[in-house]
Amino acid sequence: MIQLNEKCFHGLKHLKQLDLSCNRLSHIEKHTFNHLHKLEVLNLLCNRIQSVGVTDFMNLSSLTHLNLLENAIGSIENRSFRHLCQLKRLMLMSNRLRRVEERTFYGLENLQILNLANNLLEKMDENALRDLNKLVILNLSHNQLRKIEEKSFRNLCNLVELDLSHNQLMTLHANTLKEQKQLQTLSLNFNEFEKLPKQLFQHCLTLKSFDAFNRTFQIDEIIHKYIN
Repeated sequence: MIQLNEKCFHGLKHLKQLDLSCNRLSHIEKHTFNHLHKLEVLNLLCNRIQSVGVTDFMNLSSLTHLNLLENAIGSIENRSFRHLCQLKRLMLMSNRLRRVEERTFYGLENLQILNLANNLLEKMDENALRDLNKLVILNLSHNQLRKIEEKSFRNLCNLVELDLSHNQLMTLHANTLKEQKQLQTLSLNFNEFEKLPKQLFQHCLTLKSFDAFNRTFQIDEIIHKYIN
C-alpha cells in the first residue's frame, strides 16, 4: 500500500488499534485519521514516511502509543504532536532526523518513553524536552551528538533511564543531571570522553548502573576510577 485515502477510515469511530506497518507509505494525507477519536495505538513501522506535519495526527486525542520506527523521517514540523495529549510512548528510531527543535515535542505532557535512537541527530535545542516532565525513558543513542546543553534535561525530574551511548560527546556540563534525582540507569558508552566532572552525579542519588568507556560499572567503581 502506497497511499491512504483521507476517507478510508470513516465510520471506524470505535477503532482502538491500527497497524499500518510494512507498507510503502511516503506521507500521511491530511485528515486521514480525523475520525479515529478512540484510537489508542497507531503502528506505522517500516514505511517510507519522509516528514511529519502539523495535520498528520490531528484529533487523535486518545492515542497512547505511536510507532514511527524505520521510516525516512528527516523533519518534524513544530507542534506536530500537539493534539496527542495522552501519548505515553513515541518511537522514532531508525529515521533521518538531524535536529530536534524547541517545539518538536510540544504538547506531549504525558509522554513517558521517547526513543530517538539510530537517527542522524547532530544538535538538540536546549528547550526541546522542556515539556516532557513525565518522561521516564529517553534514548538518544547511535546519533551524532557532539554536545548536550547544560539545561537540556532540566525538567525531566522523573527520568529513570537515559541512554546517550554511541554519540560523539566529549564532555558533559557538571549540572547536566542536576534534576535527575530518580535516575537509575545511565549509558554513555562509545563516546569521546576523557573525563567527567565529579559534580555530574551529585544529585543522582538513586543511580544503580553506569555504562561508559566500553564497560559497565557499578556506581562505586566509577567514583573511584573514572571521575576526576
